[in-house]
Amino acid sequence: MASISPSSVLEPADRNTSFSRSISVTSGDPIVSITVTNDFGTTGLTINVLGSTISISGTFADVFIDEFTYVDRGSSDLLETPKTTIGVFRLPPNKDFFNLDQDLRDDINITWTITVVTTTSTETFTLTQLLRNNWQFLANFIEQYYD
Repeated sequence: MASISPSSVLEPADRNTSFSRSISVTSGDPIVSITVTNDFGTTGLTINVLGSTISISGTFADVFIDEFTYVDRGSSDLLETPKTTIGVFRLPPNKDFFNLDQDLRDDINITWTITVVTTTSTETFTLTQLLRNNWQFLANFIEQYYD
């Protein structure tokens, strides 16, 4: 029978701020494989499994749903059909965005799923991690976008 530590909750992380977390797996039987997924994807993250230790590091990119409506730089919605994208990292460079529908959630829960395969069984564990919205991040992004 396998177990993980921490067993249910990872320490919180902040939006677009680097973090690093470790998860230890123990088992009375030899471990064949360990897989790690989450419900928001791994863009911006590095997940390494070395022996019985899982290391997760990086930043959560575009997990919050910020919707930008934009046109080509110097144009307007009267001259071209505006386009919409979700997420700061999907906003193309050199555009004029004129509408931002910002995700106003203070935080969201990330669900991590860890599957441990041993020589005798397969076990799945679930961890949650609070991801806090960093309000200053979006203000800084907008300021830097037009620099």
